Amino acid sequence: MRIDIRPLQVRRVIVHDVPSRTASGYGQGVTYSKVESDLSQQSSNYFRQRIIGSLETAGFDVRFAAPTSSPVPDLLSTYLTRQKDTDFVTMSQELARHLYESQTGVNSPGMLCVVEIRIDTIRGLAILKLNREGAVRIEPIDHHGNPTYDLQLIRDLILSERNKVFKAGLFVVEPASDSSSEVSGRVSDNQRGYAPATQVADFFLKRFLGCELIESAQSITKRFFDVTEDWISTISDPELKAQYEAALLSELNNERVTVDPLNFAETNLRSEHRQDFTEWLAENEIADRVFDKDTHLIRSRLRRISIDFESGVGVSLPPDAMEKGYVRLSEASNAQTRMEIVDRLRNLRGR
Repeated sequence: MRIDIRPLQVRRVIVHDVPSRTASGYGQGVTYSKVESDLSQQSSNYFRQRIIGSLETAGFDVRFAAPTSSPVPDLLSTYLTRQKDTDFVTMSQELARHLYESQTGVNSPGMLCVVEIRIDTIRGLAILKLNREGAVRIEPIDHHGNPTYDLQLIRDLILSERNKVFKAGLFVVEPASDSSSEVSGRVSDNQRGYAPATQVADFFLKRFLGCELIESAQSITKRFFDVTEDWISTISDPELKAQYEAALLSELNNERVTVDPLNFAETNLRSEHRQDFTEWLAENEIADRVFDKDTHLIRSRLRRISIDFESGVGVSLPPDAMEKGYVRLSEASNAQTRMEIVDRLRNLRGR
């Protein structure tokens, strides 16, 4: 998604209650709203803040997968590109029905919020899946004989900071280079990166939304590694350069299944280098948002740090050698670098 989502404005919201469904297909069915919820300025602002906050800090750019069994891509494309006159309420009910029918016994009950938005002149739809805490249930209210949901209750009971499971997708119509239009999307799921497996997280992205990540985890991880190493090479201080390289290898070798470039910079880089680093990422078309980590393409390069000198001298060491104090780099005279190794000598032989 190439556009800045910060000017996003909420136009209307509808909410459907999607209960649990057993693996065998049993359940009580969706409680549909028949009309939109009344949207106050307070509720509008709250939805806006949660959508932007979720997608800017943990959003993944996605595209509609082809092929897919999900009806969501067709429903969204038809509505957003005005291919035919599609009713907002009916379209949202179809989304809720598909969400319910896609669920198995592992999926929690929750509320599906469908939000029509505008970003300047660009039309869009946000889809939010909000899991209910425990057995809490929100009853619909009557609006001229039609059931709907009170957004104040949604805000107080579901969108609170206590609600740890929050999934969001934003889809907009962007002008294409050939004067046509295309639907692009961004999805966040705060279960991605925390579950031991991605089955639950991929349920929302793939089975429900019918989407796939635009760039594979393997590819973005390799590009982040390469681009960060290129940036580290611009650092003149040899000791700091080695420190940053060790931090990069530690980041990609740890057990976390996502990488947060901003957190990496905040945690490992000196304050005077952080902005330069994030600008370097942007210049190399790497967003500073969280991405899935897959080190398959660079696995062998993460095992050791290789240090080469102009004289032909080279040293290979484990990533934590400098952190443990075995190896130290410092500046010497005439723009040279001094390397000091303090350790027990185990072997010495020709190669």
